Amino acid sequence: MLDKELVEEAKQYYMLALCNVFKELDERYYSYGEISRLFHERYIDQSLPDYVRKTHSAFVLLSARDLKKLGVISVLSDKFSPPFVKKEANPADPAKSILGIAPLADKQRLLAQSAHAWLVAAFQSIGHRFDSDELWKAIEDNQLSDGIEPPQPSQVSNDTILEAEEWTPLPLERKSAEYREAIEASEAALREIESSNGYAVQEPDERNAIVRVISGTLSAIKEGAPSRSAIVHGLLRPLQYISKKFADSSVGEIAKMAVGKIAAWLLGL
Repeated sequence: MLDKELVEEAKQYYMLALCNVFKELDERYYSYGEISRLFHERYIDQSLPDYVRKTHSAFVLLSARDLKKLGVISVLSDKFSPPFVKKEANPADPAKSILGIAPLADKQRLLAQSAHAWLVAAFQSIGHRFDSDELWKAIEDNQLSDGIEPPQPSQVSNDTILEAEEWTPLPLERKSAEYREAIEASEAALREIESSNGYAVQEPDERNAIVRVISGTLSAIKEGAPSRSAIVHGLLRPLQYISKKFADSSVGEIAKMAVGKIAAWLLGL
């Protein structure tokens, strides 16, 4: 039986590796096939049997889905053409702002020149740890990821991402601990931004715009039915921007904490 917790743990390595791949690309659309190929060329032994490569392809798909949920990448797709993806104009190293893979990103930084060999070894272990057919069956049955339509069996070998409608209202469980923590952390970050006199004096237009966007999105989350895209663009990205802009101050630290809580909540929806 598939160990879903182990899948989630393994997936963090692929999310980190995809962040590494996107970090080196221009901000334009690439076919999903290109992204998958770049990942495999960089980290996976090309002589591996097909069933092991299928395991890696499954994890790349799951990781790309989560990076899309978190606003790190955007996806263009329709019923007839292959999907295209591009990185968003986010921090130079998005891995550091994603809850779960931040510790791996720190380890990668500390390992320096040995980091690539570390990831390659991890993928070698993961590739033989999971049954590829069982993993793809779980994806097709939508057991491992919500909100994005799973690929049909005929499309699995093409590494296809099929994205759900970005503007569909999300089913929000407002009594969940993840929801409460995300809201409380976001409100704390908003208060810090509002009380930052230096920001208000030096860049009043930017500061006021960010305050309005975050405040409006929080109201929609608490009282309305916002989409995933609305939350990413109206809450997650502004706070990511603030966390980098004020990285050395309490404003940046509190914004960074909020980003982590929001990411954890979004991944559970």
